[in-house]
Amino acid sequence: MPASFGVTTTVTAADGTTSWGFLQSVSITENTETAEAHDANGDVAAFDNFNPTSDLSAEFVYSTTGTAPAVGNVIKADSVNWNVTSVGMSETNTDYKKCSITAKRYVTNTLPTTGT
Repeated sequence: MPASFGVTTTVTAADGTTSWGFLQSVSITENTETAEAHDANGDVAAFDNFNPTSDLSAEFVYSTTGTAPAVGNVIKADSVNWNVTSVGMSETNTDYKKCSITAKRYVTNTLPTTGT
């Protein structure tokens, strides 16, 4: 795969068009829960992974002309739906106002499916 420079992921509102400013960074982490079975010595003898999820973190230079997403809203990252789990705003006297968003999706059942 050729290297790419800068952020190539797009993050928008569920409508696929509304954005909240200039996207500065995106991070996606894959997760799973693990069930363990222990033997008589207490050591793990078997395990199974279940309920895979993905977590997204994104930061924007915030456009004050728009309204930031709210917790519970559905957003899109490269056309995949994500449920917003937190929204933060930060300001300093030497930088632009920034908006940070975290979101989650449940992989197996592709949730959230739709939203606002």
